[in-house]
Amino acid sequence: MDLNPENPFGDLMNKAVKLKTHQQAQLRTRFDSWPTYFQHSMFMQESVLSQRDKNFPDRIEAAEAMKSSGNDHFSKGDFDEAVAEYEKALAVFKYAENTDPGWKKKGIEDKDIHVVDFKCDDKNDQERLDSLKVACYLNIAVSKFKLKEYPTCIHACGDALEIEPKNVKALYRRALALITPASSGALEFERALDDLHKAYSINPENRDVRKMYRELREQQVKQKEFDRATFTGMFNRGEVYDDVDTSVKPKEDGPETEEEREERFRNEVLEAEDLARMCESKGHTEYASQIRGKIEEAKLARSRRRKEVDFFNPTQQMIDDAKKQGIDLADPQVQAMLHQLQEDERRKGTAKQEAGNGGVEDKQADDTAVESLLKSMTNTQIAQMLSREGIDYHSITDRDQFLETARQVLASKLTSSNKQESNRYFRTVCLFAVIWTLLRLYATGGLSVFYRLVKNAVQGTSTIEAAAAQDASDFFGD
Repeated sequence: MDLNPENPFGDLMNKAVKLKTHQQAQLRTRFDSWPTYFQHSMFMQESVLSQRDKNFPDRIEAAEAMKSSGNDHFSKGDFDEAVAEYEKALAVFKYAENTDPGWKKKGIEDKDIHVVDFKCDDKNDQERLDSLKVACYLNIAVSKFKLKEYPTCIHACGDALEIEPKNVKALYRRALALITPASSGALEFERALDDLHKAYSINPENRDVRKMYRELREQQVKQKEFDRATFTGMFNRGEVYDDVDTSVKPKEDGPETEEEREERFRNEVLEAEDLARMCESKGHTEYASQIRGKIEEAKLARSRRRKEVDFFNPTQQMIDDAKKQGIDLADPQVQAMLHQLQEDERRKGTAKQEAGNGGVEDKQADDTAVESLLKSMTNTQIAQMLSREGIDYHSITDRDQFLETARQVLASKLTSSNKQESNRYFRTVCLFAVIWTLLRLYATGGLSVFYRLVKNAVQGTSTIEAAAAQDASDFFGD
């Protein structure tokens, strides 16, 4: 039968094999997490299996012979053969066995695996066994390091440290295996530095430990200086720069102008881009990527800052422009309202840029405006508004329903009053302010004041709304 992937049946069979392999892998996650030198303990030859049933003196003697054989292979540079002998020595005492006789056909499953870790009753015997196991783990570690199998080297050092937590060789070799690979980063560097610190505190006279510890400490200092030079200033917390830069002395001829700030920002960006290119040329792609990310954040922050208007400290020109629109920009409440509108617009723009959910932000802004209006109105003003809309609020006996009805009226008015956005940013905000002011006057009855004054002057009568409002005030209370 042709099982070529280009053949439909062959392709189907290949997929089935991959699926079965994947399913089997889910059943042996524990086994797959073990280092290879322990996995191999389940497949040992008869020379090892036969030793497991003997008494301790015979077993330890056979295991030590296997370790010596491994040392001979190591001295010849046969590191794979050396590891195989060290594995055999360990497998005499610590090994995994499959309790299912048919596992070779069915496959390996965690539920069928039993781990044996022999322990001695005699203290001296246990110390001798521990010494053998630590020596085998350390020798596996150095062999795997020479084979550039760094993860297995790290694991072997960890197994040795479980038996002897203060083993300096294990700490040193693990640190070396952590920082040697080209893929090692800041996390591996910190772990290595921690191991060397422990090793140095245990044996400060060890020259290899002292030398590497000093080198890593120097690298750490240089890295901090590099990070400080790279990310200080325009890259501090993603901001372009502080409004008042305390690191730069003020000029004799006055504060820095906006044009000068813009020029300084451009120069900082150019310097940062040059630094990123330099890092890339030296192979530091991770730092180059970080720098370019900070550049984009700085540009975005700068763009937002240029567009924002400080309504709490308006200039005279801002006050004059607002007055033309009928807005008193000197009023603190108006300033707060305009600032909130600006924040809503900023959030809406960010949402559109990141997720395209501008409609959600619009609704949130409308809801915020409605709630702000409703909280500022008394029950009398709410009753007047409902009465003008022809709503019989006397039939509403629940306060929550009373407020919800008013909320819906305000929301419908706000929705219908939205205008097309202006091109100029400040005028756009002022337009929203005008709408808000009109709604406020409408909600409080301000727009009908002139009409009622004229009507009272001509007819000499009072409005029905005042009496109705008094009833609402008595019923709900302000």
